[in-house]
Amino acid sequence: MEAGTLSYLTDELRLRHLLTKTSVLYALGKWPAARAVYLQCIKEIVSLTPFLAADVLKRVNIFYLPEFAGPMLQKAKKGIEGAGTSPLLWEIHHNIGGNYFLTGDLGSAEEHFLAAIREFELLGTYRISYPLNNLGLIKLLRGEYAAARDLFLQVKAIATLDFDLMSAKCHLAILNCLEGKPELAVLELEKLCAKAATMSEMILVDLIYHNLAWAYMLMEESEKALRILHSSPGVAKDLWSSFRVARRDRMLRALSSDSIITISEGPKLPDILHTTGRQDSWTFKNLPYELNDLWFWE
Repeated sequence: MEAGTLSYLTDELRLRHLLTKTSVLYALGKWPAARAVYLQCIKEIVSLTPFLAADVLKRVNIFYLPEFAGPMLQKAKKGIEGAGTSPLLWEIHHNIGGNYFLTGDLGSAEEHFLAAIREFELLGTYRISYPLNNLGLIKLLRGEYAAARDLFLQVKAIATLDFDLMSAKCHLAILNCLEGKPELAVLELEKLCAKAATMSEMILVDLIYHNLAWAYMLMEESEKALRILHSSPGVAKDLWSSFRVARRDRMLRALSSDSIITISEGPKLPDILHTTGRQDSWTFKNLPYELNDLWFWE
């Protein structure tokens, strides 16, 4: 749809067109373009009804750092609370939980993911896989592997989309690695890699390739790990891609002492921490594997 055509739409339809475009660009790994479109929506917040404003603000985690996103999500929640049951309420609870997760407050994150699940009990929507996945990540980070596995298995059982199913399988493979069974992880991740070749969700594709390389590294099969990393489509740009680039470079260095292999000079994690103004709330990003970025409702 051309920009000129949008002028013939009502304000609400035009906004929803832009939000849909934002989500599509994000899923395709075109984060800078998605953020530019989202900024157009943010500029109109003051003139929107509370529900339309909440529909815009629920996505804010994807494009802005937690310090900025948190207050905006809380404002959106306050604007629609008490106005009856709405999918927006669970979506915002869910993304507030994600925001707390990103700042290292796992307790508050857990509370909001559980609140999202309670909203699901009223709505009966199938996307309950989102808070279940993120609760699984909290359990994983706490070292509660059995509880994490149970939650990821629930996601796997109810998944209706390839993204949900493949992400759950990837997390289960991560648990196998953490429990000293990388050979089981490799079997699953190789299948996921073959499937990922046909997918457009670049962040998930990057996750699968990275963890397959990590599993081979744990099995001391460095050549296979390097082959996987060099054949991966690369790191899609988003708010946290600098962390993934830094981790990828560290893995490459750990795998190879061969100076013939070219390794890009990505940002170092301490530098990223300095430029984002954080000291210690990113410990989960120092994990030896690629933790899937939280599922945010778009």
